[in-house]
Amino acid sequence: MKLLEVIAKLEKSAEFLVWKGHSHSFLMSVFTMYEQEPDEWLVSYFDPETRGVTTFQVDAESCHRKEENKVENPVKELNIRKPNIEMEQAVATAVQEYEKKVAQKSVKTIAILQNIDEGQVWNISLMAANFSIFNCRIDSETGKVSSSTFGQLFSQSSKGV
Repeated sequence: MKLLEVIAKLEKSAEFLVWKGHSHSFLMSVFTMYEQEPDEWLVSYFDPETRGVTTFQVDAESCHRKEENKVENPVKELNIRKPNIEMEQAVATAVQEYEKKVAQKSVKTIAILQNIDEGQVWNISLMAANFSIFNCRIDSETGKVSSSTFGQLFSQSSKGV
């Protein structure tokens, strides 16, 4: 499902409509993690009055509220109509950047659309079989890479545990 389809499906679901009727929340992020194709999305809303975050899980069959938690850090509203760049385009850009730096093929993709200090970005992380992680932030309007980092998920140590 495309991002706008995910949001439309969620916002039409009975569970969302009941929850939204009692909330002043706004959309804060959209997340998916996959190996081949995304089949599940986590859509999070922030309530500035309670500082609560409510996350909904959306897949081809259903939508349901997954979890609620509190956050202390400032949260910016995500404008779902703002992205000119689809997730697939952002991932393709991240893969091109990744392949310039890494010889291994990525095995897992994490894609988050969020509004952070540097603006509204696709935050794409690619993980290789050796647990190396490449992160690339891509402006959701222009498709330009705003930053990228590469590192190991786990550091190797000669000390025993």
